[in-house]
Amino acid sequence: MAEIAAKEEQSARRYSDRERFIAFSFCWAEAIIELDSDRTITFAGGILPLLTGKDPRTLKGMTILDIIADEDRPLAEQMLDAITRAGRFDNIHLRFKGAQGNSQPLVTCGYRNPELENRYFLAFHIAGGLTSDKSLKKTGKEGLYDADSFGKMASKMLAEGVDGAGKMTLLEVDGLTEAQEEMDDAQRENLMGAVGSVLKMSSVNGDAAAKLGDGKYGVVHGDGLDVDAMKARITSLIQNIAPEAEGINVGAATIDTGDAAGLTEENLTKGVIHALNEFSKSKGGAMSLEALSGSMDDLVKDAMETAETFNRVVKKSDFRMAMHPIIGINDGVIHHYEALARFQGKHGESPYKYITFAEETGLIGAFDLSVVDKVMVWLDENKDSPMFASVAVNISGNSIVDKRYIDGLQDRLKANPWTQGKLIFELTESSRVEDLETANEFIQNLRGMGYPVCLDDFGAGAASFQYLSAIDVDVVKIDGPVVKNAEAIERGRAFLTALASFCRELKVDTIAEMVDTPETVSFCHACGIDFVQGFLFGPPKFDLTEYGDFREKLAASTAPGAKATGALTSSHATPSAPEPAAS
Repeated sequence: MAEIAAKEEQSARRYSDRERFIAFSFCWAEAIIELDSDRTITFAGGILPLLTGKDPRTLKGMTILDIIADEDRPLAEQMLDAITRAGRFDNIHLRFKGAQGNSQPLVTCGYRNPELENRYFLAFHIAGGLTSDKSLKKTGKEGLYDADSFGKMASKMLAEGVDGAGKMTLLEVDGLTEAQEEMDDAQRENLMGAVGSVLKMSSVNGDAAAKLGDGKYGVVHGDGLDVDAMKARITSLIQNIAPEAEGINVGAATIDTGDAAGLTEENLTKGVIHALNEFSKSKGGAMSLEALSGSMDDLVKDAMETAETFNRVVKKSDFRMAMHPIIGINDGVIHHYEALARFQGKHGESPYKYITFAEETGLIGAFDLSVVDKVMVWLDENKDSPMFASVAVNISGNSIVDKRYIDGLQDRLKANPWTQGKLIFELTESSRVEDLETANEFIQNLRGMGYPVCLDDFGAGAASFQYLSAIDVDVVKIDGPVVKNAEAIERGRAFLTALASFCRELKVDTIAEMVDTPETVSFCHACGIDFVQGFLFGPPKFDLTEYGDFREKLAASTAPGAKATGALTSSHATPSAPEPAAS
């Protein structure tokens, strides 16, 4: 009897302890799951009905992967493997598969106790803070953040000193793009999912990883990460999934933020973005990665130097405007020019580096205003030239939400009403525009004042059509690669014809970019495109008279404008009578 009573007392105590520990776990977690050594669910509690659409009691006997979102299963498997090796793992972001789709990410922590039959104990907490930011976007099969989102997230984590976030490693997998071309769809998808899982598992919270370009990745992590082991694991994954792949080499550059504790979030952001820009445009190899390795303090200093150089150029207006013509396929007349900044910067470097940096760090608004000033001066100085035409000025997608830019532009246009009919605005980097309603309000204000608006990079992705449905513009410029691809593939003509017809229905003119041959002009004419722009007519120039022979360059095409005579630009041409409607 005493033995029975002791067992009952022990069982009661265990039961009491179990209830007590469950209660403690809910102080942090919204859901808990216990797995046996085969990773089958033996106990589940908390808000799992809301997350999975299932009663916790029905989960018993299922495997944990049965209720994890399909995209997160590789990550969950790697987390369980890590718990098996190390005994515990913290701060991995997983989603459950529910009746209405995947749940929001939950911070997941796990523990395995050999004394309790090697069972796994998992706790799930609804993620808050950085990775719940809805403005952060993921891309591709890897389930990783895109470059813009990673820049924002990484700089914020590093500036706020998120626990364990002390380093940023950039990785480049040489040969990956070529290897993927030889894989079938299943191999490619498995590989990308596995690579993404390794990177997320290596990051500080299981989610601070990004795809920065083809074969290029970024991870925010702590001091404990063995970067060489991570590289070896990625190499091993590629060899296992695609054994025929050759020439694969994983390189890495680690940037230490430990000595940057006194830097502001703004300056850290500039440093992170500077590093990401340098990495994304590098052509690969050990030397480019080696140049990025080091301290965040050095990168911030380099970024601040870039910002100072850019601000100095803007303040002194130390740049010139080159012009590139947009030519009518049907009338053979220069409709307008696109104004493009040309300045040396330090050591004779291209302005592209500075403009990209300015767009990423919020400095572009001041430059866009300086360009407007330059173009207004140009319009006044060249108004009597026989090659004179109106000019399109680029506006970054970032500038249209910059109050200083908006107010500055309004002041300039109100003070110079003579620019109406001579000035066009072209919205670039439109993919950065998130508030389409505000963007449309800004654009309609410009159009109401008599300034046409062009939407750049049109056709590059489904988002372009979303923009055109939400924003009323006068012209769209079809992205050069879209034109090239349409010309190269069998069904390309049908696609570009449909796109041109769609715009025509909306009474929106179309411009094709990257038109470098008479054959491309003929292709665009057959598809119903209105205007062309490209190096067929030469690069951007300072001397407009150098474009005087553009009709001769049209002569080898089918463009009706090749046979045009008279004035070369729309500003000097006599408007022709409208063609009679087809009967």
